[in-house]
Amino acid sequence: MSNYQVDKVIINKQKGFKIIIPKNKSIKPYTIPIESDIETSFDRKRKKIRELIKDINNDNNDFIEYLKNKFSQELEYYDYVNKDKLETLVCGGYVRYLTFYEELKYGGMLIKIINPEDRNKTKLLLKNSRNQMWSILVKKYHLFYKPHDVENQIIRELFINSEYYQ
Repeated sequence: MSNYQVDKVIINKQKGFKIIIPKNKSIKPYTIPIESDIETSFDRKRKKIRELIKDINNDNNDFIEYLKNKFSQELEYYDYVNKDKLETLVCGGYVRYLTFYEELKYGGMLIKIINPEDRNKTKLLLKNSRNQMWSILVKKYHLFYKPHDVENQIIRELFINSEYYQ
């Protein structure tokens, strides 16, 4: 605007504008957009997460192969499971999962699939060898699954079918 002194500047980063309050009270306060040429580290992380989510939703085979190669020993007998193949999971099998930052979580034995009809709210109940149980939200991870071996099938069936988990 014209040449006058500014009394106060209020910045609203969420909405992306500045409120300029002039010293001269006869001039009304006005807003101008924030010029954000600098990309913050938070913006870069958010952008990377969006790209990874896009890879998951599109079932990007190149990205899955990259993960399998990066964690070749840890995922040797595991198969990738996208959100459309959740019905193929069988309780008693093993689940490993990776975060969007490509951090491997060793997971555990699949105990139960919670809310399988709603893909956005589907959770897997897992249990590890230390009897710790937790659930994970399927849409937040890359899932890898290994079916249980036949040798210990009877023990696992007793373990899974116990009244405690029903």
